[in-house]
Order: sequence, then C-alpha cells, then structure tokens
Amino acid sequence: MKKTIYQLWMPLMLVLMAAACDDKNDSNYVPGEPAPANCMTVYFDSSNSSETIFEPGGMNAIEVTLSRKDATQAAEIPIICKSASDGLTIPATASFAAGETHTAITISFGTLEVSKKYSFSLAIDDAYVDHYTMVDGSATLSAYVMAAAWNVAADNVTMKWTTLGVQNTWTTRLERLGETNRYRFQNFLDSGVNLVFTVSGNSAYTGYECIHYYANCAPYEDTECNAVYLYDDAADDYPTWTVQQSGIEVADICLMETYGNDDYSYISFDKRGGQLGTYFTDYTDGQYDYYNYVTFTWPAQ
Repeated sequence: MKKTIYQLWMPLMLVLMAAACDDKNDSNYVPGEPAPANCMTVYFDSSNSSETIFEPGGMNAIEVTLSRKDATQAAEIPIICKSASDGLTIPATASFAAGETHTAITISFGTLEVSKKYSFSLAIDDAYVDHYTMVDGSATLSAYVMAAAWNVAADNVTMKWTTLGVQNTWTTRLERLGETNRYRFQNFLDSGVNLVFTVSGNSAYTGYECIHYYANCAPYEDTECNAVYLYDDAADDYPTWTVQQSGIEVADICLMETYGNDDYSYISFDKRGGQLGTYFTDYTDGQYDYYNYVTFTWPAQ
C-alpha cells in the first residue's frame, strides 16, 4: 500500500518542482537595468581612504580620486552628495580631460572641531556607472575627516625588552589620538618608528583588552599566527636600528596579536600595564630571539 501511494505522488511532485524552478513564471523576478549605452564606467578608486585624521589646523582639504574605463572624450561627471556634515564643501562634478583615465575632486573645509567626525557619502550618477563590470573601486564612497592631536594617556611608562640575554629598560609614554581608539608608543624600542595600535575586545587575561596593530606595521604571513613586522610607513621600509643600551643591531621584529586561540598582545588601563607579544627578533649578525616579549607598566597618575 505504501509503495502505491509513493508512486502516485511522484509525478505530482515532479510537476510542482518544475513549476517552482520556472523563472519565466516567477512573478517576482525583475531583470537588472543594463549598463547605459557607451558607458564610461566611472568609479571611486579603492585607494581612497575611509578616514583622514590630522593635527588640528594641519589641513583644509582632501582629494578623492576617480577613474574611468572609457577615456575617449572629455567629460563632466555629476557627483551625488548623499549626505555631508556641516562644514564640508562637496563639488558637484568631477572633470576628465580627453584621454584622461584618472582625476580627483577636492573636498574642502574650514576649522574643524577637535575629535569630531565630519562624514560624507558620495555616489556617481548612474548614467556613468556600469554595475556589471569589475573595477578596482566602487560607484559609492563613504568616509570622514577629523582633526585630532596626540595626548598623553599614560606617563612614566616603564618598558622592558630582552635582546640576546641583555635586558633593556626605557621610560616612555603612551599617547592617545584625540578621543579615538588609537594609541602609540613613540620611538618604539629605539627604532625611530612610532608603534600605533587600537584596543578592543576582552583578552583571555582577566581585566585586559586585546591590542591590534594599526600603523607602522606590515603583515606577517602565517596560517596560525596573526602577527606583523614593525615597518616604517613613511620610509616604506623595514627599520634597522641599534638598541642603545645593549649595542645590538636589530634587523627586524615580528609582533603577535594572537597565536591559535591565545592572545599575546594586550593592555589594561585599570591595571596600568600590558604586553606586546614578540614572535621573533632577528639581528644583523645572524642571531635571533624567539618570544622575547616587550612588557610595560606605569604608576598611578
């Protein structure tokens, strides 16, 4: 009896499935709009930053770069300002000369309130956008500018680091960029480079937050270890330096955020201290250290 019922239902199920998969009978299907004829395919470059932070009074304008695929003719491209904070002046168009594939618009502003985000959201007119072509960018851009200065977050910070068995000790300070979640150690470990990082999330160590390296760092490629090399962004090079106390010359240093599921770089503002997990340090004479962590503490203010 069960077999008979199954055989009767099978043809009906096949009919239902065929109807469900019939796109022509799908009343909710709406074909996408085709790209405009002779579309120039204009877009905001991926190189545009989503944030621009600078010292108060240090800037009064930023540039936003646009590109296009078809550069045959000169063109004035309408820029749609979806939103913008008071104080920002957004141009209405971007100009391309004939044969020019890249151009820029200038967003200007006066004196900005310190530590306040001035945001804007832009789009390129659809008549110049091909949503079906792969480009190194997007037809929209959302970003912000902010004036902020580095202030002392913790003074008289004692930092310790051991190189080839010699302990080096510094008195430094921890600085914070305005009211942002961005911090730095100036002249980190005598390198001449400022180590910039952010703080977020609870570390596995009670009362500590995780450190995430933000600037003057380059990725270290590894499947298990989330780490960075110390890097000089301004010089576009890896710093090499002599640690003054030990006289040892450093070739490179690799700093861990995590290894596997464990945290190795963390900080506590309540406990007034933390650690920067060093994966390894290479020296110019061919020697090296593993896990020679950098520790830091500071007294109550």
